[in-house]
Amino acid sequence: GSPYHLQNNIYSFNSHFVGFDIIIDEYNTLCNSTQELLIALMYEDSHKNINCSFICFNIIESKYNEVFSNVYVGVGSNPSLSLINDNNSNQIFLMETNSNGYCYNSDKHNKRAYPSVCDSTPSSIKYLLNYNF
Repeated sequence: GSPYHLQNNIYSFNSHFVGFDIIIDEYNTLCNSTQELLIALMYEDSHKNINCSFICFNIIESKYNEVFSNVYVGVGSNPSLSLINDNNSNQIFLMETNSNGYCYNSDKHNKRAYPSVCDSTPSSIKYLLNYNF
């Protein structure tokens, strides 16, 4: 891993939690050069939706480029994430966890008559831990 790597930072912004991680995009996976930092942000909105944005920040020119913005990840709150450069595949991997998520595959959801599991509309469930990668 890179020495310029901050991990699992969580901050509160206007009563909403923001998780972020910063890594050098060694393989130009999303950024245009190795002089750019890849910044991943996960944040909850007022409806308990988790969204994600990716920003490339050029450390030489002090300019940034938003690669993806407001991508819906799921429901929940308190997101936390980590990025890693994988030397075997030359890719960047992201792992995200959040509380108060939703589980499609649960006893209650599997046995109810309606809606079917795949047609469920996710809603935040207190204390349920979710992960995405």
